[in-house]
Amino acid sequence: MSVAEVPRSSEVDDFEYSPRDVRVRQAMVERMATSKHGVAFTPRELDKEKDPFRVLSTDLPHLDARPFDQKEHDRLKEILGKVLVTPESFEKCVDTIYEILTDPEVIEHLEGGGNLIFATSHISYIDLPALLMALAEAKLRASNGESADTENHHVIIGRMVGLFKMAGLGKDFSEGYVVDDGLLRLGGVFQTVPISETGSVVTEDDTKEINGIFGPKYNDIINKGGQIIVFAPSGEQHKINDIGQSVMKYVKKGSARLIFMGNRSSDKNRTYGTFIDCQPFDGEGNFRGPADLVIAVGEPFFPHTAKEVQEILMPGVEALGNQHRHSFTPEIVYERKPSGLIVGSAATKSAMSNKA
Repeated sequence: MSVAEVPRSSEVDDFEYSPRDVRVRQAMVERMATSKHGVAFTPRELDKEKDPFRVLSTDLPHLDARPFDQKEHDRLKEILGKVLVTPESFEKCVDTIYEILTDPEVIEHLEGGGNLIFATSHISYIDLPALLMALAEAKLRASNGESADTENHHVIIGRMVGLFKMAGLGKDFSEGYVVDDGLLRLGGVFQTVPISETGSVVTEDDTKEINGIFGPKYNDIINKGGQIIVFAPSGEQHKINDIGQSVMKYVKKGSARLIFMGNRSSDKNRTYGTFIDCQPFDGEGNFRGPADLVIAVGEPFFPHTAKEVQEILMPGVEALGNQHRHSFTPEIVYERKPSGLIVGSAATKSAMSNKA
């Protein structure tokens, strides 16, 4: 069923967008126009009839995964594993994730209340959904098709992604929304706060209020344990520089804390630096056809500080990228210190102030 056909609760029927929701959407559209994503997607309207999950409501920092449905899963797999990605390369990605999930140490870690975090560079449009789909496929394989356990998967994205429309995601492969019809089929979705380049749309109070909701909810997920989180710290800001290098932006302390929180008293977050390269769209956002997906996953790591994320984890992703990237993909360079004002999705200050 399409987004508009999803049964809607009385809570959704009664809600209205707040002035803050309007301001945040305006900031996202502004940011989208200058981002790498803007050329490939058009923004959705602020219309509650077409937003049954309240994706554009800023008071919902986490959207729960939709119940696993084999038919819908297969439909989405057909898009990811045939239309956007070549089937053979997608299966190799599933194999890689399957080997990790069936590792006895990983099984023991998850069953003991630990979590897995996959930290990526986000140079591709589809690295995050491809990882989530590979997780679901690997779990289906491990359970002989009984369960994908997607309610324990989560992806951290910038709120701008909630605007994205994409052909093929809706019912019968009609136009659908990336979050509603895609990501929520594969796991829960955390949405971070967009920041306007001018600072004139999303106010400091807006950011504090939204972050004040995000932080405790994220802590709850981390403390629950047995969770798998896919995250591209500062990924939306990934840019091509003046000399043609693909620059992974410096990871801010708040974003870094979303990775290492929970590791101070015990090694709760088993973290994998992950590189994925897949380019089904050209630089103008035009669809080129199914592309080969390359995945490389580093050794597990338990970062305890922002410095370890910034100086060990992400440089490791840089190294993986340059070793495994496609020949036509530019050299990967990690920005090892902040350069001026960094804009884009911000990790939450409230998460920083809460100990897992």
